[in-house]
Formats: sequence, structure tokens, C-alpha cells
Amino acid sequence: MTRILIAALMLLSLSSPMAMASTIDLPHFRFHLTDGSAGATRRLAEIAEDRYERLCTPIGACDAPRSPIDVWLAEDAEAFAAAFPDGSPMSEWAVGVTFIDKNRIVLRAHGSALFSLLETFDHELSHALVHAMVPRERIPRWFSEGVAIWQSGEAVVKRLMEAQRAALTANLLPLSDLVDTFPREGPQVSLAYAQSALFLRYLERNFGVDALPTLMRKLKTAASFDEAFMEVYGAPVASLEGLWAEELDEATAWITLARDPNLLWGGMSLLFVLASWVKLRRRRERLEELAQREALEREARRQERSDVERDVEPVLH
Repeated sequence: MTRILIAALMLLSLSSPMAMASTIDLPHFRFHLTDGSAGATRRLAEIAEDRYERLCTPIGACDAPRSPIDVWLAEDAEAFAAAFPDGSPMSEWAVGVTFIDKNRIVLRAHGSALFSLLETFDHELSHALVHAMVPRERIPRWFSEGVAIWQSGEAVVKRLMEAQRAALTANLLPLSDLVDTFPREGPQVSLAYAQSALFLRYLERNFGVDALPTLMRKLKTAASFDEAFMEVYGAPVASLEGLWAEELDEATAWITLARDPNLLWGGMSLLFVLASWVKLRRRRERLEELAQREALEREARRQERSDVERDVEPVLH
């Protein structure tokens, strides 16, 4: 039914010369058509309402946005920056940005090597939904990014490995450092996103899938994020963060062994000695088997000669 409604709305939009040249208007979105990305914009608009329903339902945010979200798809970096509100900075690595105060999402039309356009759209839409429910200043940045990745499922395996590698050298960033801002460059960018996603998945695994929606509802009335978090999870963020880090260390202990040069070469030497010993033992067993077989054959031949000699008349000299 939703797809039929979307198709009807898009046909109405295309029937107007002005609308055809500017926007596709949907119940929860206003897609802006621009040169070079109109095709990708129309394709995304066709499934946008379905994505909206899929993302808003788990966190109870389906009625949160007060007006349609403006969505811009940019053909290149220049168009990407041009779609930003005046004075907004642009990070070179970004492929999608949500401007909460402007109710605007800006995406690179072709995604990136790591994230598809649909994954990026889901990520940014999650930001819009979460912050339509709860003001941005009341939610830690790590939580907002963790929820967005949790909903969009962006390259989870890669982020997991990023966090594992950092855990081995004790370089995990404290979540308290990711409350207001995120790193803007270098490997700490992906690490911050990885930690946010993995910690949210840790909470889901240990407290169930209903805990996060419960937290979102409580954030509407709680005095603070920490108060709502404590009420839902029964412990402060720092305490559960410590347990998660310990679990991460245990899960990646085998990587530490594999990366230790001394242990690695020692293990390889041991395997070489073991392989040589097994090979030598098998050769010895094979030789013993052949010797036993030859002995049995000699005994069989001797017995055969004895039987023949016994049956033949003796020769007199």
C-alpha cells in the first residue's frame, strides 16, 4: 500500500512542470531534484517511505518529525558542499550529513567505497528521527552515532576489526570523550564510529532489543541522559563500558598471540619440528610394516618348500 501511495504522489509531482524541475514531495520527505543526480534521487524517493517506517518503528519515532525532511543528493564534492546551509563546515571523508536544526539531509549520490547510498541514507535518517524525539544537546554523540549505525548496519565487520585492533594496544577512546564531538580526521574517526556501534550492540546483546526503545521513550521526560540510562540498564555508562572493554579484550586475545613476533616464530618452529617428527614416525612405521610383510612372505615360502620336500620320494646317494 505504501509503495502505491508513493507512486501516486510521484506521478502527481511529475505532472506539474514546476514540481518536475524542483522537488518530489512525500509524506515525510521533500527530495530536491538537481542536475546530475535526478535519477538517483527518484530511485531513492521510491523506497524512502518504506525505509522511514523500518527505522522509526523500533525506536518509537514514527510521529516525531514535525515537517517533511529535505533531502539533497549531490553529484560531486562541489554540489555536496553547495547543499550545506551557509557557514557549515564539510569533512572530506563525509558521504552524508544531517542538519538537525534545518531538518535537512545531504548525501553523495554515489555513496563511497565503504558505504552505499542506501546505507548512508538510513544512517542520516536515523539521526533525524532520534533528534526529532530528543534534542541533540541531551544525547551524547556516541549514542546518536551508535543508534544510526545499529539501524543502518554499515560495514559492521570492518568497524569491529577497527575496534579490535585498537583494543590490543589500549587505544580505545573513552566514551566520555565522545559526548560532544567526534574526531575529524585520522584513524580515530573510524575508531569512534566503531566503538559507538559495538557498545550499542553489546547493550542489545546483554539487555535485549527492547531496552533501546525504552531508553528513547524515557529520554523525553528524564532529567538527563545518564539518569535515563541508569534506569534502563541498571548501571552507569562508565561501568558497562568497562565490562564491554573487558569482553572485547577477551574476544581478541588470540589476535595478540598471533601478532607477537617471538610467539609467532616460536610457534612456527614448533610446528616445523612437530611436522618433521610426524613425518619421520610415519616413515619408520612404514618401514616396519614392510619388514613384517617380507618376514611373513619368507616364512610362507619356507613352509611351502618344506611341504614339497616332505611329499617327494627321498633321493639316495
